[in-house]
Amino acid sequence: SPENEVRVRRHSHALYADLNYALAPQLVLNAATRAAHYSDFGSALNGKLALRLRPAEHWLLRTSVSNGFRAPSLAQSHFTSTAMVRDGEVISQYGSYGVDHPVARALGATDLKPEKSQHFTLGAVWQPTTRFSASVDGFVTGIYDRIMPTGYIAGWNLARLSPQALAILQQNQVDGASYFTNAV
Repeated sequence: SPENEVRVRRHSHALYADLNYALAPQLVLNAATRAAHYSDFGSALNGKLALRLRPAEHWLLRTSVSNGFRAPSLAQSHFTSTAMVRDGEVISQYGSYGVDHPVARALGATDLKPEKSQHFTLGAVWQPTTRFSASVDGFVTGIYDRIMPTGYIAGWNLARLSPQALAILQQNQVDGASYFTNAV
């Protein structure tokens, strides 16, 4: 419907630098950084440090630590779609709303925050010949402020719906709604 139309845009600029430096013939340091600016989320600085050690001719050990940043997509922040669903004689309206839509705001939506992450890796490579190698890697990644859709906030689920939420749905002539939020 025409109420679903939005016009949004974002500008972003980034600068990336990567440096490899041999501290010794068997030890290499890698450092990388990315500076970015988003017109709607400000600036972010991410980095990575990695070490690669060759303790013996057939062995390579590697490790790294880094952090990450992901701005919410324009669709996560602003996309709205509605659908009419017929169940017998009953026609219901359901929608997924952008966080700035009046229905989502009334139900508690707030502006999305960027997702941030931290990463750690550790690995080893064994290469006894030029035709055979085996590797093992482990990693841990923590993601913060993960963006996920809410479940449907719907009038048919009256037992779990607060009177305030039910009133908001009724005022907006909506039987069910969802929106994106920093939920995890």
